[in-house]
Amino acid sequence: MLQTIKKVFRYLAKLQWTEHFLDECIFCNVKPDEIIVENDLCIAINNITNAGEAHWLILPRSHIRDIENLSSEHLELLRSMDELKRLLLSRHCGVSPSEIHSGYHRGGRIFFGRFRFLRFRFPDTISVHHLHLHVIVRPGFLKKWFKYPPWLLLMWKSDEKLLQEVEKLASKGMMIGKIY
Repeated sequence: MLQTIKKVFRYLAKLQWTEHFLDECIFCNVKPDEIIVENDLCIAINNITNAGEAHWLILPRSHIRDIENLSSEHLELLRSMDELKRLLLSRHCGVSPSEIHSGYHRGGRIFFGRFRFLRFRFPDTISVHHLHLHVIVRPGFLKKWFKYPPWLLLMWKSDEKLLQEVEKLASKGMMIGKIY
């Protein structure tokens, strides 16, 4: 138990509290043999660290940093990612939806403050800055509740909730501008 608590604190200490940019994106250069399923807009690959019985990442072919950089113009992409998730689950596992945990880590964003020196930022909880949807089958308890926490909206957003928000924006005709 003490080891687990230490791991959680190490993880929190490594969060990026300022904007961070990588020179090269590993998800923009996925090898064809790593792709499990794909469609025109996105691909699915295995996650290198399993958080459950199966753990896949669904990512767009085009580079988008995180969900904080989405707009209602990305509705087709999010629907395509959802379609790929359903295809992946139907082909590779026959479990009930209650045993699937899926969503996105949140990117860094300004909580409040108009002036740079008075701004408070939420930390960036993403290890690779390329939009990716985690699809986890029967996640382990600690992973689900601390690394992919449905209870901590500052860190995690379910794919269903994000899709609903973007659909709502698109239905209002708000095609320009970020969601957040």
